[in-house]
Amino acid sequence: MITAGYSTWWQRRLNRPSIYPSWFFFQGNSEFVSEKLTAYELGYRTWPAEQLSLDVAMFYNNYDDLHALERRNDLIIQGDGYLLVPDLFVNAVQSQTYGFEVATNWQAMDWWRLQLAYSYLRMKFQNKPGYSELIPVFQEGSQPHHQISLRSSFDIRHDLEFDLWLYYVDEIPELIIGTLAHTASVDAYFSVNARLGWRPRKDLELSLTGTNLLGPSHIEFVQETYSFPEQVERGIYGQIKWSF
Repeated sequence: MITAGYSTWWQRRLNRPSIYPSWFFFQGNSEFVSEKLTAYELGYRTWPAEQLSLDVAMFYNNYDDLHALERRNDLIIQGDGYLLVPDLFVNAVQSQTYGFEVATNWQAMDWWRLQLAYSYLRMKFQNKPGYSELIPVFQEGSQPHHQISLRSSFDIRHDLEFDLWLYYVDEIPELIIGTLAHTASVDAYFSVNARLGWRPRKDLELSLTGTNLLGPSHIEFVQETYSFPEQVERGIYGQIKWSF
């Protein structure tokens, strides 16, 4: 928890209609508390066939005291040729999320397994009374409504495996970047990840993984307290895993 004696600088300079430039920084709040969640879930699992399973789950979540930033112009500090404008962490937002997920697993062969999943999500947010100039972390257009993924796992040999993961993410119409006045639109995208793994011994695994192999670089999310989005690019990396 961030207390009143702690502050974090936000390295962003904005010009306001003033003779002084303004610097914004994060300020702790002794009244800041943990976020609250009441979750309702209902699920069902069945096996239509010996090699086939199906899972269906529905959910409704009620959130309270979600955190946001409140710009406090009444606490502006005048420095040497500039103004310091604090953004306080506050519990100022309520939210309801609901949706459902469907997942199926099919053991097509002894050496080949397929996993298909679909999820649907909707979110609603309301500001609690008594707050002004809020900078929320999320808003209704900041999450995709639809996501689909298909995983394929091959056991080429007892010590060699090859995995493919194809996934689709729906568009994000309003991804917050710093303030509500600055949002980005992320188009829907497809992508593919691939992994080749080799186990020369039971306690040793070597793997080579490629990520985002299909399509151009794209934004997927923005960190909560970082105002500049990062592009997710195509990547390849290796891993050595030793279990003991």
